[in-house]
Amino acid sequence: MILTTDITKALVNSFKDDNNFSGWNVSRSEYVNEDHALCPWLGVYRQSIDYSPETLGDGPDYWTATMVVRLIVQATNLNCGADCEDDLEGYVKKVMDKVVADTTLGATIDMVNDIKVSYSYVAEDEETIYFQAAIVELTLEVSTA
Repeated sequence: MILTTDITKALVNSFKDDNNFSGWNVSRSEYVNEDHALCPWLGVYRQSIDYSPETLGDGPDYWTATMVVRLIVQATNLNCGADCEDDLEGYVKKVMDKVVADTTLGATIDMVNDIKVSYSYVAEDEETIYFQAAIVELTLEVSTA
């Protein structure tokens, strides 16, 4: 079957090896960042994997897996929430451009089937730092044969 760590490691290495992400903190399967000083920050997490037979009768080694990986992208800004949103959207665009440029993620998967982006915010009355995150959910297709 599929070793999900091979895929998450490949993702992390692809970001770390890319000069466009110089200065970013990139981690895999660590606690979600709570320190605004570490932004821009990118966390890579496996979410789920579903196996289904590709073609019945082709033997036990011919399965397709649908895997979901979450990339958490964080931004911080001292000025205002709107500026933080602008920063975050720039970071999300960079991440999306990277994923779309190589939809096999360095030949570790067959293809990226779907991308979904959702957002979260940290808002406290005492805070003078704006801290926002986007969750980029990748649905991947991986063949076991």
